[in-house]
Amino acid sequence: MSTSEIINYMSSKVISNPERFSAFDATIKFEIEGKDKGHWIFSCKESLSIVDSDSKADCTITMKDTDLALIANGNINPQELFVTGRIAVTGDTVLALRACEIFDENLGG
Repeated sequence: MSTSEIINYMSSKVISNPERFSAFDATIKFEIEGKDKGHWIFSCKESLSIVDSDSKADCTITMKDTDLALIANGNINPQELFVTGRIAVTGDTVLALRACEIFDENLGG
């Protein structure tokens, strides 16, 4: 599954749950490195939106495309990747932990 497909899944999950994700009241940037790289900003505020952008965000989560796929398919916990240094966070680290809610239901089922 491509990074874009995973981001589209995450986007639909966020937008379909406004009461849950607008409570974040923040912007979260996913910076994906590797063969299938890109950067997307999830604006989780009163109005929810997801854009392909390299703008500044309250929190930036950087990882490889292969690690994003592992998380999305439920094969590994994002916190485990953070502890082992495979995910880098700049900005609000508490917000990064809350962002894990986007992966509560994985793509694998």
